[in-house]
Amino acid sequence: MLDHFGRELPREGCGFLAGSRNLAHRFYPIHNQTPDLRRFAMDPLHVKRTEVSIFRRNQRILAICHSHPEGECYPSRWDIESAFFDPALRWPYWEKEVQIIALLSDPEAPRVRGFRYRVGGEVEEVGLETVATEVGNISTSP
Repeated sequence: MLDHFGRELPREGCGFLAGSRNLAHRFYPIHNQTPDLRRFAMDPLHVKRTEVSIFRRNQRILAICHSHPEGECYPSRWDIESAFFDPALRWPYWEKEVQIIALLSDPEAPRVRGFRYRVGGEVEEVGLETVATEVGNISTSP
């Protein structure tokens, strides 16, 4: 994930972590279709193809991931507003999945945090645990 985000600099990178239970097994990079350097917009066709690939592997999307090349390791106003399919009701697209943000202002020491977006627009930080394995799994705390 961090390698992909580093290659996307100075733009924001994005993708999914997928796996089973609360253990992610694989990162799926998704094409950021916006030319804006400080936002991301996942390509809908790429998202659909990736979802099919994930489900065929009997896995599910555990986290929606993106990078912040600079600034804070916290959801921006744009991140929060774009995460809701009904802005009036503030109902998130990805209610159960973790939103992972990687701050890359110091590429040698990136900072990674996880959040959940709740109905109404509330942001809740969740713990992340990195598990050292051959495939570099990351676990999301319940």
